[in-house]
Amino acid sequence: MQIELKHLDGLKKKLEVQLPSEQVGTTYENVLKEFIRTASIPGFRSGKASRSVVENKYKARLLREVTSELIRSTYEKAMQEAALRVVGRPVVDCDALEKGKAFEYTIEFEVYPEIEVVDLSSEVFEKYVPTITEADLEEEIVRVKKVFSSWKPVERAALAGDRVRIDYKLRYGEGEDTQEETGQELEVVLTVDNTKSSFPEFEAALVGLSAGEEKSMDLVFPENYSKEEFAGKSAHFDVIVKEVQSLSLPEDTEVVRFLQAMRQISSHSEGEQTDVEVEEQADSAAESAQLLNKYVREELEKRFFEAVKEHFEQKILNAFFEKNSVPLVPECLVAAEKEALQKQFTSVQDRDDFDDLVIKRIRNSLLFSKIVEKNQIEFSSEAINAALEGYRRERGAAFLSQWRNASEGAMRDFVKESLFKEAVVEALISTAEAVTEKPITYAEFLALDKEAEAEVL
Repeated sequence: MQIELKHLDGLKKKLEVQLPSEQVGTTYENVLKEFIRTASIPGFRSGKASRSVVENKYKARLLREVTSELIRSTYEKAMQEAALRVVGRPVVDCDALEKGKAFEYTIEFEVYPEIEVVDLSSEVFEKYVPTITEADLEEEIVRVKKVFSSWKPVERAALAGDRVRIDYKLRYGEGEDTQEETGQELEVVLTVDNTKSSFPEFEAALVGLSAGEEKSMDLVFPENYSKEEFAGKSAHFDVIVKEVQSLSLPEDTEVVRFLQAMRQISSHSEGEQTDVEVEEQADSAAESAQLLNKYVREELEKRFFEAVKEHFEQKILNAFFEKNSVPLVPECLVAAEKEALQKQFTSVQDRDDFDDLVIKRIRNSLLFSKIVEKNQIEFSSEAINAALEGYRRERGAAFLSQWRNASEGAMRDFVKESLFKEAVVEALISTAEAVTEKPITYAEFLALDKEAEAEVL
C-alpha cells in the first residue's frame, strides 16, 4: 500500500491510497469464494455453481463488494500512517475497479488547526468579593414578595408602579394615510422607566388619573417600539381609565410558608429532624420576619456568589481568548455550528454578524480544548455524579427550579461543562501575574451587569 498526502485549501487534506494488483487479486478471490458459497442460482445446488456462472450473474455486485472490502481493510491503516488530527466525516472516492489492475482511492478530510497558546503571565486580574448589605437584603425581600403579590383595586389617583385598566382610541398617520385603532380593558403597568418600559411617555401620561377620568394626549412612539408600524410615529390618544390597581404584597408568614415548602423539597436529609422542620414551628409575625430574612439571605448569597464566580471565570476566559488567535477553523465545524445555532435560536441567522459569531464560538471552543489537552484535564463518571449531587444539595430549590423539566443526562452535561470550565480557569489563573480582590455589593454587581449588557447591545 502506498499513500500520498496532498494539502488542499485551508485545513483540507487529500490522502491518495494505491493498492497493488496482487492485493486486489487476493481480495477478489476471497470475495468470489464467499459469493460461490452463498449464491442461490436456479439449476445449481447451494455452493455448487461454477466460478464463471457466479461471475457472470453477479459481476457488478461482486466488483462493488471487492471495492468496499479493499477500502474497509486499508482505510484505518492509511489514516493512521497519515498521523493527522481529523475533524468531521472524511469523504472517500474512487474510480471503477478493474480486475488485474492496481486500485486507487482518495480520502478527503479536514484537520484541526495547530494552535500555540499564549498564557496570561503578564495579566493582573481583579476578583470581586460578594458583600450583601442590608439595603441589598431589603430590596431582595421586596422582589421575592412581588412574586406572590396580587393586584387590588384602589380608590385614588394612579401612582408610578400602579396598574391601570383603560379603554383607548389611537389615531396615527396623516391625511389619507390616517389610521385608527381602538382597544378595551387594556392593562398597563406604570413602570415609567426607560429601561423597563417599551413606551414610558405613555405610562407617565397616565400617572395621576383616577377611575372614570378621561385624557387626550399627543405622543411619539419610540424608534425601537416593538410594533414596527408604530415605531417613531406621532399619534393621538383618547384614554378612559376604568380602574386603578395597586400591587398588594403578601404577609411575611405566607411567603415563609412557601419558601419552607421549597426548602423541604430540596432537602436530602432523611430519618432526622431537619432545620426546616424546626423552623416551621415559628408562627408569630416577628419570627416570620426573621425567617424570611434568613431564607432570602441564604438564597441571595447562593445566587450572588455563583454569579460573581461565573463573572470572574468569564473574565479570565475572555482575556485568554483575546490574547490568542486561530487563523483557520474547519469548514465542517462552521457548518455544524450554524445548523445547531439555527435550531436553538430560529432568528439568529438574521443577525448581521452571524458568520462572525459562528467563527468566534468555534475559535473559542478550540482554544478551550487546547487548555484541556495541555493540562490533561479529565473527570471520571464518579466525579461528575458527585458534583451533580453537590449542586443539588448546595443550590437547593434554585437548582431544582432551573432544571425541573430537564433530563438527568442534561443535568450531568451541565455539571460536566461546569467542572471543565472551573478547571480550565484554574489552569489559566495559575499563569497570571497576580489576582487582586475587591468587595462588591449586590446592587453594584447588578449595575455592573447592566452596563456590560448595554455595551453588548
